[in-house]
Amino acid sequence: MNIFLRFDGTDFTQLEIDSNYGHADSYFSTYQSKPLIIGGAVGFDGDISYHKKMEMLENGKWNLMPDYPYGSE
Repeated sequence: MNIFLRFDGTDFTQLEIDSNYGHADSYFSTYQSKPLIIGGAVGFDGDISYHKKMEMLENGKWNLMPDYPYGSE
């Protein structure tokens, strides 16, 4: 399960929207005024792998974009 939080300047609330990939230790920003998350780590118990997946939040769901072209997995 991938958990995303909204911060209103005071409180965090959980969004009920799952991403397609885990994005621990990722870069979160906006593009064209839409939330964008880039890359990250997935795994448990020391078995961690990294990826370059990008997703943009549009119309209430995370949509896959082309992999981030820079960096390494």
